[in-house]
Amino acid sequence: MIEDARQTVQLNLGFLVAPALELDEARLDALRSRLGEEQIHLDHAERGEGSVLLARRQPSTLQLQVVTGNLAGPGGEPLAVSQLLLLTAIGPDAPVATSGDFADAAHEITDVARDVWPEMEQVLGWNAGVRVLFPSSTEHSFQYLWERRLGQPLDALAAFGRPILGGGLRLVFPPGEEPSEQFQAEVRMETFLEDVRHLYVEVDLASGAPSPISAMNPTALVQTLEEFLQNRVVAFLRTA
Repeated sequence: MIEDARQTVQLNLGFLVAPALELDEARLDALRSRLGEEQIHLDHAERGEGSVLLARRQPSTLQLQVVTGNLAGPGGEPLAVSQLLLLTAIGPDAPVATSGDFADAAHEITDVARDVWPEMEQVLGWNAGVRVLFPSSTEHSFQYLWERRLGQPLDALAAFGRPILGGGLRLVFPPGEEPSEQFQAEVRMETFLEDVRHLYVEVDLASGAPSPISAMNPTALVQTLEEFLQNRVVAFLRTA
C-alpha cells in the first residue's frame, strides 16, 4: 500500500437535531444569502417532500441536505427532528476538497444554520465518514490485503473453485471507554473493482449521545475521523 498516494473520494458529516427545522423559502433564502457572504455559493437547489438539497460543483463539490421526519420520543410519542447532511464527493468537473477545506465549509454552514434556525436546541446524534483509495504495492490489492497483511496463502481460497476477482475485510467496533472515543466505528477495506490495483477504504464513525446545540463542532469531528483513519486504519494496513 502506497500511503502517500492516497486519493480522497468522499467526506461526509451528518447531524440529527431537534426540534425539526422549518424549510420555508424565507429561511432557505436567508441561509443561501448568508453562506454567499462567506463565499459558499450553493447555487443548485432541489426540493422533496420534507427535504431540500443545496449544492455546488466549484471549486469543489459540496452538498447540504436537510431532511425532516419523526422519531419515537419518550413514552412513544412522535418527536419531530431534522437531519443536516453535508457531503463532498469527487465529480467529473471538480476535485474533492481536502479534509481541512471540507471541515471549514461544514463549520461555516452549521454556524449559519444555527443563526437561521435559532430554535435548534439539541444534537441527538452525529455521523462522519470518509472514503479513500490507496494504490497497492502489488498487482492486485486483494493480494496485498490477504497475503501481505493477513499472512494467508492464496490457495486457502481454492475451495471456492474460482479465481478471486476481489475481496476485503469489514470491522465494527463499539464505543470506546475514553471520553474522546464515545462513538461506534465501522471500517471496510476491499478491492476497488474498477481498478483492482487500488484498495478502497471506508471509515464511518457514529454516536447517538445527545448534546446541546452549542457542542456541534464539524471541525473536531473531521479531525477525529482523520485521526482514526491515519492512526488506526492505515496503521493496521501497514505491513510489518
